[in-house]
Amino acid sequence: MPKNRRFYQSNIHKNIIRERVNRSFTELAAKKLKAAFEDAKLRLKHRKESIRGNQ
Repeated sequence: MPKNRRFYQSNIHKNIIRERVNRSFTELAAKKLKAAFEDAKLRLKHRKESIRGNQ
């Protein structure tokens, strides 16, 4: 019984892309991304508080 080549190829492609992303994402980049995320959360919190204070 022949395999469904399209399904098989898409699985291989997904795995290749996943590995490429995992290798391109360094530990330093993860730390910078986490810091940027924390900064964005603080800015959002401050914005919500300032909008609430103006009303």
